[in-house]
Amino acid sequence: MRRFKNNDHLDSYVGFIPTSNNSGEKERYGEMTNRKNKRLMPKLIQASWVAIRSDTELLMKYETYRKRMNGQKAIVRIARILLRRIRWMWLNKQKYQKAEC
Repeated sequence: MRRFKNNDHLDSYVGFIPTSNNSGEKERYGEMTNRKNKRLMPKLIQASWVAIRSDTELLMKYETYRKRMNGQKAIVRIARILLRRIRWMWLNKQKYQKAEC
């Protein structure tokens, strides 16, 4: 985890970044890039489905995203949040604690 300078570099490694098409004036973002870790990304998405069933904070975030987009895109956002939590726990040597609501 220490080899990644920040969360954005880790997101890029896993594949949680959109493709971008840039011209001189316009910047467009598309679907997720094909450059990804093909083993890690699906596992994080599956773990996110489990996480929203047990962590109420993630469930509330999922429901908020779900109002704006379809469930597949919303769960990718949750997977990205989960990845950032995993990185923080790894670097700080802490255990995962669910939010108490």
